Amino acid sequence: MAATKAERLKVLRKWVKTLREGPYTQATGQLGYNAHARCCLGVLCEVMHAEYGVPTKCMRNPSMGPVHSEAVFDGCFNALPNRVSEFLRVTPCVDIDSMPDPFSDDPATCLTRLNDKGYTFEDIADIIEEHLIKPLETKAQGDEVPG
Repeated sequence: MAATKAERLKVLRKWVKTLREGPYTQATGQLGYNAHARCCLGVLCEVMHAEYGVPTKCMRNPSMGPVHSEAVFDGCFNALPNRVSEFLRVTPCVDIDSMPDPFSDDPATCLTRLNDKGYTFEDIADIIEEHLIKPLETKAQGDEVPG
């Protein structure tokens, strides 16, 4: 799923807005669970579902208790789906404990790690604005952002 600069900016801005305004509570350890708990990348997946129809569903997980369900996006429950990473031109997180950082070469800045270490959605929205949106906005109209 190739995306234009304008499409990527639209998704990134909607992601930031959704992180700041809800309706999701912050989850850790997976993209999400139950109806409204999502990690920061789970919120991104919800945005991609609303904008581009990335498949999503909640599946009951009996091993987690009778009322627990996991959010699954395009077959993934604890990693950014390839379709989403290709759209934004970032590398997907593969495993929460030993993942490559999708946004930087420095694993300490990986948004998933920050989410799971207690950074708030507001903190993460600020990071997205600074490190993903601003660089994309400053590129000349025809320039491509390295992916």
